[in-house]
Amino acid sequence: MNKFMKEPKMPIVRQYESNPRGPTALKAILSEMFNEICAETPSILANWDKVKSSLMGHTKIPVEIYEMKVVPNAYKLIEQYGMSIRRNWLNNAEFIIQAMVNKIELPIWMIVSVCAGLVELNEESILKDYSDILVNLTENQNCYDLQMNSYKRGVNKINWRILLKEFSGSYNPRLAEHSLIGSDTLTWTEAKKEELNNRFQALSSHRNGDSLVAKFFWIYLENGGVSPRFYVLPKVQQTKMATTLKDFHR
Repeated sequence: MNKFMKEPKMPIVRQYESNPRGPTALKAILSEMFNEICAETPSILANWDKVKSSLMGHTKIPVEIYEMKVVPNAYKLIEQYGMSIRRNWLNNAEFIIQAMVNKIELPIWMIVSVCAGLVELNEESILKDYSDILVNLTENQNCYDLQMNSYKRGVNKINWRILLKEFSGSYNPRLAEHSLIGSDTLTWTEAKKEELNNRFQALSSHRNGDSLVAKFFWIYLENGGVSPRFYVLPKVQQTKMATTLKDFHR
């Protein structure tokens, strides 16, 4: 990312403005940034290539990659998911861009949740404590302005419990039908709760008991089973995932 930095002016690094025709110029810059990041760290591209076909434009994720972590390709994601047509898309796009420029690996389910609008993030970035470069994306009359700020500070290791709590608190109930629970939690039956319990069991089994999703979200199921935090979880691809632990081990 050094080629995009504008030394010694700090904290503002650089601004990129798109034209009134839409985010075309912005996406071109994001593509250039991702290519530069991959040149610096080739494994980022290798990992992205493994999952991109399952990511592009889909809201159902195979269990095999549900919790796999990759650095998101902001250019491809914004292009494929059409994030500009969704409410509050700027904050969500900003989240993806900030993860990319800081080489933060995010789980696939979280990337899809952001891009598909299952979560509506607030203006203040929940990645700020884990980032050296802070991103601000704004829009004024269809002109997109991307600002990157670097404070040359130390970055904290991600505390996933805190991050997931902040992330899941920004759920979007309007798209509940696209989430793992598939409907409004207020209409849940015991059968639906059991189905979600089986999903968490299968995810936990697939990760040898080390599923971040199961560890964090299971407690909300056990404490009543009607938490709106489940809205942020994308669907698991049914053909790839067993519905019970017994089926999972067949």
